[in-house]
Amino acid sequence: METEAILESILNKAKADPETAARLLAAASGELPVASFCGEARNMGYILNEMDLIYAGEEAYAAMRRSTNGGGENSPLLAGEDDYFELFLTKLRGIAEGHTENENRGGKGAVRFEMKPLPGEGKEVPALQDAIGVFDSGVGGISVLREMVRLLPEEKCFYFGDSAHAPYGEKTEDWVRERSLSIASNMVRGGVKAIAIACNTATAAAAASIRSAFPEIPVIGVEPALNVAVRKHQGKCFLVMATEVTLRLEKYHTLEERLAGDARFIPLPCDGLAARIEKGNLDGDDLHELLEHLLSPYIGEVDGIVLGCTHYPLIKRQIMEIMGDLPLYDGGEGTARELVRRLNEAALRRKTGTAGEVVLYSSKREEGQKELYEWFYRLAGEEAL
Repeated sequence: METEAILESILNKAKADPETAARLLAAASGELPVASFCGEARNMGYILNEMDLIYAGEEAYAAMRRSTNGGGENSPLLAGEDDYFELFLTKLRGIAEGHTENENRGGKGAVRFEMKPLPGEGKEVPALQDAIGVFDSGVGGISVLREMVRLLPEEKCFYFGDSAHAPYGEKTEDWVRERSLSIASNMVRGGVKAIAIACNTATAAAAASIRSAFPEIPVIGVEPALNVAVRKHQGKCFLVMATEVTLRLEKYHTLEERLAGDARFIPLPCDGLAARIEKGNLDGDDLHELLEHLLSPYIGEVDGIVLGCTHYPLIKRQIMEIMGDLPLYDGGEGTARELVRRLNEAALRRKTGTAGEVVLYSSKREEGQKELYEWFYRLAGEEAL
């Protein structure tokens, strides 16, 4: 049984036994020896009469030993940097504290929407003290935001969708860099403790400049999930859906060249797709026709699809309706995990035991924007389930 499947199975059983989940959490957090995790997992197997978990402890323990570079019996579970264990710990903590997964996603009433221009462009700079600033060219970054809320349910997240200028993928690199720097600058003026660039194009064009301008805070970007695709299906052929700017920039080419020996990638510039998603009505005939035009030449020709724009995870179902049951990969979860790691590393993690808050801003002041953003936020949550 693979490590990821083992941990997911343990989580499913822990939901039925929060007391055991608390003991597992103590073991996994290093408060007890790692070997205790092995024993607790085995006990859960017997208690719940699940035969696959009888052996889960030994297998998970072996994986932990690998992740800690051969650490001893008292090594903490997360001494290594394995993504699965970071996600596992977050979920296990929620179970042990008696919260349901839906409650940990921010909860009803924790989302606030305001239609405003770029933060700080006017006289008033929003109060963003201790918040995580997240921005995208429009609604697409909400797919990344949802992953962050899932892993960091106690944090205050300030999301800025620059829908008045969407999509960035049709702008010049210089324009995207300057606009992104302006947004980041005003977020920093407002007091954010970290910035997440939830846009592939903005990450490629501006992440280095933003990090250079604000070295005092963590700046996390998103990139096409080529690494994830290769790790799961080495030697396969992947279609990479992205904006023309993302595919043209050096950052993407460097990543593709580094992985060229492990898989084959077919870049597909998806002109107009992000702009169409911004309009909503994702079951419209015009969106289906656009996807058919873009994707039909590759039906039966690829083994998976990398979604290289944060707008695209919002239309996974529509893509699969055309391409069939292919694996789809996006960078949202990896970005959220990296944010968790950086916050922990800088001792910036908010741990109050209370639900956080999500504030959605849009630069586009039009009737219906509030409802559109709220709808996309709900949709992204459904996709993440």
